[in-house]
Order: sequence, then C-alpha cells, then structure tokens
Amino acid sequence: YAGGNGELWKLTDSIGNWNRIVPALAIPRVSVGAKEAMRFFVSPYQPNLIYILDNGSVKRSDDGGQTWKFDPNLETQLSWKGAIKASSGDDPGALGEHFDLILTDMQFDPNNANVRFAVGAGGAFVTIDGATWTRLLHTKALPGRPSSCYYDWISDSSSATLYVAFAGRSLVKITGIQVSQIF
Repeated sequence: YAGGNGELWKLTDSIGNWNRIVPALAIPRVSVGAKEAMRFFVSPYQPNLIYILDNGSVKRSDDGGQTWKFDPNLETQLSWKGAIKASSGDDPGALGEHFDLILTDMQFDPNNANVRFAVGAGGAFVTIDGATWTRLLHTKALPGRPSSCYYDWISDSSSATLYVAFAGRSLVKITGIQVSQIF
C-alpha cells in the first residue's frame, strides 16, 4: 500500500502494477465508498484489513479496499461522541504530522486478529472483538496530543502493554490490558 494527496494505492501483482483503491465510489448496499485517505493504517498480519480517516469519518475495509464501511463505534470513541472534530487543520510545524487528527496511529495484535489499538486527539482505545472499542486513556484527564503508539504483546502473556507517545512531551505506559475475552 502507498498513499499521498488523499489517494491510496495497492500493489496488485509481483511485476509492479498498482490499483487505486481511494477514492472509491459508493456501491449501494455494498460499500459506502471513500473520498480521501487523510491517514491510513494496514494490519501487517491481515493485509486486507485497512482503516482510513476519510473527511472526518473512520472507515474500514476487510477485503483490501474493494469495499468500505463506516466504523461508527471507533469514530464515536475517537471523537468523544462528536465533541472533537476529525481535524482542526493544526499543523504548527508545517511538517504534515497532523497530531490533531482523531486518528493518528494504530497497532494490531499478531496473535489475535480482533485485537486492535487506536490513538488520536481524544486518547487511546482498544477493541478485543474487532468491533466494540473501549477507552484506555482520555486526553481530558491527561492533556496532550497522542501521536503514536507501540503495542508490547511479548513481555506479559496474561495482559498487554500499550505505550503512547505524546507530541513534544513524553511517553505513557498503559499496563494490564486484557486482550482476550473472558467467558
């Protein structure tokens, strides 16, 4: 995958042919389409799983960009139920970092396809079922701009640790995250 200028491209074969998957037209009852990929995240363990930030909406493709659907639960968490805009347009260093976006980084679990982490202007979030997102860190309680994260799935087999970096500040370690469903 490669992206820029709002477009997202996918390498389709070993001889270097690329297919543009964003923008993508909506297909009634099949795909909501995608206008632009402000940011994109691909699972390195499931290469057909893609998340994009598209004009303020979080969208997901489970089939390598052939179809797109909204991810309303993740978007609700990231935006504090709409209280945070997708982007304020703030890029003080003019470096294209855009740490003000509601989605700035994601991490994926290599052993459990449903475990995913997301960070953005509103904090840090986790899903253990691939659909229901829960807040781990709230930026109103711990002010800052989460810029990136690292998921440590190796150190402790009973729970996970997420490290969240804050732009221009520090690193926060969140421990004891349950990444398996208890039945």
